[in-house]
Amino acid sequence: MHIEANVVKALVKHLYGEKDTIPARRACEELLVHPNQWVQTSEEGRDVMPPAPWVLRIDERRILSQRIGDIRQPTGFGSCLRKAFKGDKPKWPSDLKTHDLHVLIQHILPTCLHGLVTEEVRKAIYDLAALMRWVCSKEIHAEDISGKQVFAIETLCRLERTFPPSFFDGQVHLLVHLVREISICGPVHTRWMYWLERYMKVLKDDVRNMSKLEGSMAEGHLHREAMFLCHNIIHQLDPRSPLLFPEDDEERLTTLRILHVGRKRTMSHVELEQAHNFILLNSDIMDAWASFYEEERRRAIKGEEIQ
Repeated sequence: MHIEANVVKALVKHLYGEKDTIPARRACEELLVHPNQWVQTSEEGRDVMPPAPWVLRIDERRILSQRIGDIRQPTGFGSCLRKAFKGDKPKWPSDLKTHDLHVLIQHILPTCLHGLVTEEVRKAIYDLAALMRWVCSKEIHAEDISGKQVFAIETLCRLERTFPPSFFDGQVHLLVHLVREISICGPVHTRWMYWLERYMKVLKDDVRNMSKLEGSMAEGHLHREAMFLCHNIIHQLDPRSPLLFPEDDEERLTTLRILHVGRKRTMSHVELEQAHNFILLNSDIMDAWASFYEEERRRAIKGEEIQ
């Protein structure tokens, strides 16, 4: 999970020219790679760096931000990238989460780079995305692991031919060992922590009193449980009633919000008793207790002992 995020950050830094420096170009000259990108000396005696195929221009960065911001994702697929890539900013957002980078490298970035970089650079990024998609897949066949190990090595070799030596660090090297790790530990999705990080964001949003953190989180959790229970009961009684949530799924409520803002009102004792009885009489959990009560009541009427 974090290896993928670190690789994406290194890739973005090279695409946006943050790592394109004179020492990085001189490293290419020392290692005798990328001869067209070596530092040249102008007539005035200054060091000049030729345009690199892996660095986006300012206008290309604006186009990339606009493309990513215009993408509409399915519900629950990822966070809203439109806010992060608002407008045509030439800078990469610094507040992206690990799951955002996970979605970008596997599904969005290779497609959005079409026409902005050379075919060789896009092919290398596409192979990297294909490798990460396979590593993060939920179903992996044991007979495919050996072939994917070779594909991982070929992907790193393609990246080495495309990007400068400054791109490669310890995190990029660990991509080779991810395939072998799957053969030992199994699929990655059983061990990653995306769900926990997203739920921690929900708990942080519940905090209203900084001096009572645990109480605020517990109160927010109770509110979500109550809203889901009321929504489930109302929708069962009247399917035509408007839905408070896009989907009737308890696991998805942590990422959804109520569509309308209500008004606070104190309920009377009669209304509280009616609401309490309504929930007890219409909840599926209480069906077993209701059947037990009716059976015991019939026994009492017949004069039998109540067990």
